[in-house]
Amino acid sequence: MSMKTKTLKYIPVFFLAAAAALSCVKEDGIDDCPPDELESLILYVDFSSHLYNNRESELQDEVAAMYVFVFDHDGYYIKTLVDENPAIGPDYSMAIGLDPGNYEFIGWSNLHRSFKLSDLDLQAGKTTVADLFIELDLDGGDTLDDLPDHLHYGLVREPSTKAASQQAYYMELDRYTNTINIVTEGLEPDQDDYLYVIGDRNGKYGFYSEDLSDSWVYYTTYCDKDSDGQLSASLRVLRLLEDHLDSTIMIENVSTGEALFDDFLIVRLLSMREQGEYVNFETKHEYTIKLIFSGRLLVAITIDGWIVYRHDDYEV
Repeated sequence: MSMKTKTLKYIPVFFLAAAAALSCVKEDGIDDCPPDELESLILYVDFSSHLYNNRESELQDEVAAMYVFVFDHDGYYIKTLVDENPAIGPDYSMAIGLDPGNYEFIGWSNLHRSFKLSDLDLQAGKTTVADLFIELDLDGGDTLDDLPDHLHYGLVREPSTKAASQQAYYMELDRYTNTINIVTEGLEPDQDDYLYVIGDRNGKYGFYSEDLSDSWVYYTTYCDKDSDGQLSASLRVLRLLEDHLDSTIMIENVSTGEALFDDFLIVRLLSMREQGEYVNFETKHEYTIKLIFSGRLLVAITIDGWIVYRHDDYEV
């Protein structure tokens, strides 16, 4: 994933200590607040412009905790910065609590619930960045029936100097989750329950955000049904990748075990390009798929209003 260049918002130097004090960081349960003087390091954490864009309140809900792992220039672990109540905003920062130097910072959001770290016994000077990965906490299985927390990722390899007595680093975070909504229209009503399922190989990442998944993850939720018998459901999944062409999407009749809808998710989403739509899973994170039926026959599929399938001469 390439880091995108953007204009960052700066705090005047004489406000740095106050800003950092508002974002005290805990390490192993001990307060690690910045010193009063300015001879310290500050890590500014910002969100990609396509994420921020007047969504501060939503981002605050997305990011319940921030984790930043600090490594030296050889990739050896130094410490972890944890903010369990981040005040997300354009000037959000974390005090690093180290002498100025050449460090590498890797940030993840929300590792406290849906995800687990490969090595919980991180040892300074021994654990390396190559040893670490995060993955969905599936409790030994392959199915997730709760929405995972949002996941964000950031990487800083090169420092930038703010002032002679202040060294600052800037980390831009990208969201690593996508939301796929599905709705039906014209479906013949019945009394059955339906399960919405997305299958993908996207549950494990190295600390340089490389995809390490070697097994399937099945995201599942039951469909809601309105008074007309139409179905709707939403799943949040870890980041979609264009080369995962075998990723699947399905609505299954729980009573009969038959599939009402069964398709290849990435292939179907990318088919919007044939209609002239720009598709980028890194910059657009939510899609709505509408299945249009005539009785029990699927006659059309639209994604965000784009017609990507039409049966014979059916007019949408």
